[in-house]
Amino acid sequence: MSEGFSRSSNGSSSAIATLPNALSVARILLTPAFVWLIVDRDTTFTGLLLFGVVVSTDWLDGYLARRTGQVSEVGKMLDPTADRLAIAAGLVALVVRGAFPLWAALLILVRDVTILIAGVTLLVWSLIEAPSHGWISATTIGGIAGAATLLGIFAWWERRVPAPLLDVNLFRNMRFTAASLAITLGFFALFGFIFLVTQYLQLVKGYSAFQAGVRTLPFALAMVVAAVSSPKVVQRIGTKLVVSTGLALMAGGFAIAATNDASTPYSVIATAMILMGFGLGSAAAPATESILASVPREKAGVGSAVNDTTREIGGTLGVAVLGSIMASVYGGQILDALSGTPLPAGLRAAAGDSLAAALQIAGDVGSTAGQGIALAAQDAFVHAFQIGSVVTGAVALVGAAIALLFLPARSREEEPISITLEREPVRPELEPVVERLEG
Repeated sequence: MSEGFSRSSNGSSSAIATLPNALSVARILLTPAFVWLIVDRDTTFTGLLLFGVVVSTDWLDGYLARRTGQVSEVGKMLDPTADRLAIAAGLVALVVRGAFPLWAALLILVRDVTILIAGVTLLVWSLIEAPSHGWISATTIGGIAGAATLLGIFAWWERRVPAPLLDVNLFRNMRFTAASLAITLGFFALFGFIFLVTQYLQLVKGYSAFQAGVRTLPFALAMVVAAVSSPKVVQRIGTKLVVSTGLALMAGGFAIAATNDASTPYSVIATAMILMGFGLGSAAAPATESILASVPREKAGVGSAVNDTTREIGGTLGVAVLGSIMASVYGGQILDALSGTPLPAGLRAAAGDSLAAALQIAGDVGSTAGQGIALAAQDAFVHAFQIGSVVTGAVALVGAAIALLFLPARSREEEPISITLEREPVRPELEPVVERLEG
């Protein structure tokens, strides 16, 4: 079969004179026909049939190209062009005809981005709403399963198209994958903890928003110092040890934070922040270098984009997961603590929504009863804070283990080079001169 559609000896015509490429050309030529038929009210149905036939040939086109091995540079350009032109033209015709909403057409035209955003959004929504619906409820499990399905479809689609938004084949390189996971998990822990500690400093320790902000500076300063010094440390001991040790230091900071309560002095909190900041600063720079060094030079932009995206997705999931854990633990404990009080059910439910709401209710109640509500709410929050710190510490340890197992000891740029110099043999008549010089 492949011989019947074989390439001719040379020339651009041979790149088109294959059945896969001919189908692409036919789809381009037939596009104006089905657009005209769809827009005309008397022939809309016929136009839709032709539109379906044209679009369905995309699968046949790809199948034949893989089966016959006839994928030329012209073919690589023709196939996606024909595909996108046909779909875009068909959607425009349907919008003009009034048979399809404009917003839906725009979503389909940017399907790569739409599928990815829909998958991540559904995952985050499911995690955020889990405390309300229940962690094992049909809504939560269905939402997470739906998100996994959408992200799977995105990966499948990106492997199929010739010019993917994200080349998922890059993740076959464990150096690339491990570095990406290390950054994702590091920023998961970072943003999750920041979400917790800002509330802890203001609502439990009693600092103002400005005072709480100033008291988080040790984290930022330690991160800057570590980021500046980590390249020199990498040169000495290598990427693997620096990244894994950095994430382990973060886990140590979270272990200290897990012991915090309402009476913990700020010096202990600052020590935990310094360990977290120094650890993340040490790990982030070499992990980023591993991502960029593991992709071909022509895909450096993809590596940079993945590096940025891992931080954003890690931070987003960190806030979503830690926020949900906090809501579940805090809400359950405060509702149990207030169940035997004369507080109305509506106010008990409001106090279970957040510590800020509980403190507001306590202030409105006043007297000894109000103080009891405030103490119970703060105790519940501190317990949730401790659980959240344990979770973030475990996430950081997982990142450290991944880095230790899969990152290279050194990047290609760090590996020492051994050079052996060999002297060319000396001609006999020059040997006396060489001997005098060496002597």
